Amino acid sequence: GWLILHRHILHKDSCPATGLIEDHLKAHPVFAVQAGRHEYDVVFPDRSEAGIHAEIHRLHSARDRAMAVSAESLSGKDRFERDLLVARIDRDLFWMEAAEAPFLNPAWYLDWAADNLDPSPYLTREYAPLETRMRSYIKYARAVPQAASQIQANLRKPLARPLLERGMSAF
Repeated sequence: GWLILHRHILHKDSCPATGLIEDHLKAHPVFAVQAGRHEYDVVFPDRSEAGIHAEIHRLHSARDRAMAVSAESLSGKDRFERDLLVARIDRDLFWMEAAEAPFLNPAWYLDWAADNLDPSPYLTREYAPLETRMRSYIKYARAVPQAASQIQANLRKPLARPLLERGMSAF
């Protein structure tokens, strides 16, 4: 939903959703890099418990802002995209709040709005000269232990064996 809405509003700088998209990119810098926003290179999201609670708060605020725009003021396409965005926010909130996935399932971190620990943007995309990308990759690799430490600190033990095995294989 975020990417579809982002693509749609790229040509509408005055659209209220632009702020929601920029807030999302700041909260999910790895996703931003994958979407081509390299000012977020080597920035990881705050995966600490406090960071997760801050993201939950941000999502509630984003949902409220999106729903504050009356459906009558939107074209059919804009209403659809707003509703799609709200559905994605509801999905994220369900997994973070109700299911408590950040605290119970290590695999949640493999998909957290595409803020996983995948180095491929630095290694496979030719967005800059190889030397620049490799400098970014080295910084990325040095930041992974802190991210992994935050993830490990969040997980409530004991973990169910299948979830633990899935997390171990992925990491």
